[in-house]
Amino acid sequence: MLSNVSAFEARQKANTCHRDISVGNVLVNKEGEGFLNDWDHGQILTSVTEPHQYRTGTWQFVSVDFLQEPRKPHNIQDDVESSFWVLLYACLHFIRHNCPTFDLTFFDEQHLRMQDNTDEVHFGGALKVDLLLRCTIKQVDWDCVPLKNLLIKFSDLLGDYHGLKGRPAFQEMAQASYAKIGNSQEMLGLFKLAMEQEGWLSDDRVDDQIKPKPAKKQEMDRNKAAASQRAEGAESLRSASANPNQQGGPEPLPIRKNLPAQLAQYCYNVVIIIV
Repeated sequence: MLSNVSAFEARQKANTCHRDISVGNVLVNKEGEGFLNDWDHGQILTSVTEPHQYRTGTWQFVSVDFLQEPRKPHNIQDDVESSFWVLLYACLHFIRHNCPTFDLTFFDEQHLRMQDNTDEVHFGGALKVDLLLRCTIKQVDWDCVPLKNLLIKFSDLLGDYHGLKGRPAFQEMAQASYAKIGNSQEMLGLFKLAMEQEGWLSDDRVDDQIKPKPAKKQEMDRNKAAASQRAEGAESLRSASANPNQQGGPEPLPIRKNLPAQLAQYCYNVVIIIV
């Protein structure tokens, strides 16, 4: 929860966005005190008015709005939502629960599409919205009950906003939810209330609860081997086509001047075979 509290306090005391809240930027010292590191991308909120040319942040923890609108100005709501994804990620991995097969695809979801008819840009966020609206994390039973309650309340708050923002008839309610997310006192109160509850566990460290994906290098090696096999297969087909007398080689299509008709006949034959 260190990143969450730090984000709220930064907003309250310095009117500043961190813009890259992630697991790697939450540090703990020898005394067990945590702090939010790496403010290189930090920006005073009063100066965040113009659209950005590129995103800042770590993809897995970027807010839904920023995943869907990569050039929008970054604000405190984006930092607060990033804090939620950091907290959820840490809890799914390192707090004991009953769902070791929990699907983490929503962290990595991304799609390429054109923006402004000029650039291909990565977009995402649909699976994160789905998780929030379906209240999926309620299916997870963490050993730490106050932590589970905090995650559910935090998720519900974000879900209220994302569920309403695209519906014209509910824009006023969506804006109210959005303002609540950006209210430092409101969010700090949510965390303080959770931390005052009984049931927090001590010495509850566990190994990673989610089975890790294959190492990136192994995945790249597999992709490379598969590509090599496809290339060898294509080469074999080309060789067979170039040498029709070779045993097992396919019969080449006869060359005709009326190529469209030939292709039409070929497609017709394929349809007949399928039918």
